[in-house]
Amino acid sequence: MKKDTDAGRGSVLVTGYDPARLEAIEIYCREKGVDVNDALKVTLDVLYARHVPPSVQKFLKLTGGGTVPDKG
Repeated sequence: MKKDTDAGRGSVLVTGYDPARLEAIEIYCREKGVDVNDALKVTLDVLYARHVPPSVQKFLKLTGGGTVPDKG
C-alpha cells in the first residue's frame, strides 16, 4: 500500500486488490446507491477507532490533527 497527500482531499491510499472483485463491488454498490469511496472511508474510520489507542485519538482531536479539510 502506498500513501500520498493531496492538500484538498487528505491522504490518498493506493493498494492492490483483485480487479474482478473491485469491479463487482463497484457494480453492486452503484445499484444500491452506495458510493464506494464513502464506504471505504467508513471502513477506515472503523479501523482507526479499533486500532489507534484512545490517548492518540484524543491528542489528535485536541490538536486538530486527524481531520480532512472540506472539499469546498
